[in-house]
Amino acid sequence: MSGLIDPVSARSLATSGSRVTITPAVERASDAPVFFQEGRVVTFLLLGLLYLLLALSLDAAGWVKSMGLLVPVVLGALTLGTLMAYSRFDGFFMLSHSLATGLTWVFYLMTGTVGHERRVAVFLDHGVPVLQARAYFLLERWLEWVQAALNNNASNDNYIFVLEISFLVWWLAYLGAWTVFRHGYVWRGVVMAAVALLVNTYYAPNPVTGFLVIFCIAALLLLAWTNLISNRQRWRAFRITFSQDIGFDFMRTGLLYTLMIITFAFVAPSLGRNTWFHRLLAPINQRWEETTQEFNRLYEGLNRQERLVATGFGRTLALGGARNVTDRAVFQVQAAQGRYWRAVTFDEFNGRQWTNNAEIEAEFEAGT
Repeated sequence: MSGLIDPVSARSLATSGSRVTITPAVERASDAPVFFQEGRVVTFLLLGLLYLLLALSLDAAGWVKSMGLLVPVVLGALTLGTLMAYSRFDGFFMLSHSLATGLTWVFYLMTGTVGHERRVAVFLDHGVPVLQARAYFLLERWLEWVQAALNNNASNDNYIFVLEISFLVWWLAYLGAWTVFRHGYVWRGVVMAAVALLVNTYYAPNPVTGFLVIFCIAALLLLAWTNLISNRQRWRAFRITFSQDIGFDFMRTGLLYTLMIITFAFVAPSLGRNTWFHRLLAPINQRWEETTQEFNRLYEGLNRQERLVATGFGRTLALGGARNVTDRAVFQVQAAQGRYWRAVTFDEFNGRQWTNNAEIEAEFEAGT
């Protein structure tokens, strides 16, 4: 795309020798508290989708019976964080306000998850309102959890797990909205949610990889969109004309590239087990190994990186793909005398892995 400089702003061009200085005809308002002056709705929707995916993945992971309250936690945090970004308050007030508001909102939502607990009934018998009685119950459980943690005792209190995860998600979503809309740090907002989602995906009892795939698509679209918005604001400041349909074209191209990247990321690991791909790269690998061996031969006196090598032999050996056995030497050994080396043998193959069914094991010293 080629941009044209508006003739009205021609007086803002000043030349000095070979340098050209362009003074923006429209500067960003000094009193504007936010970074993005346009495209706010799409930015909010894409950013909200990222943190909603995080909340839904935590709920679907199966850590506890239900964590559905994370969705209203995220919605509240995103809304308040965005409003605070458009306000005149500074960062200190933002943090302190978020702490108080977040605890209140999370505690309120948690009271809805409290069932017919005996200790709640005790509070009710003393005339305490239902909402307040449930809040007291949660506070007691949290104090008991803290005491168990300080005394190095175990705790199986799922109420506290949900409470602390909810508050963590609140902080992530709140800070994500603040940093994106107030300062334009889109990467920070994406990375905070991405790290939490990756940890949950890796350790989750139930598979939640689908949320990670959708998250990657939404994150790349958000980065593409905010980059476009940032450029559009700069173009307008310098009176550079551009097509008003650039947003649709940019997002369409960004979506295509995003799908290509995600597809390649999921297909690439399986290429290592593909026989055709092995044959395709065989000349390159062989040339690289020959170059490495030649380098080591010519410079034997160099200090080498020390690498700890540990090998374990069990009763099974799972194969990652088709066997690719050639006559090429794998390694060379220099020894005082020849030996027959064997670590383990397998006697059964089921199409996916080898198994050693021997019931008797024997160990021999070297030289025997």
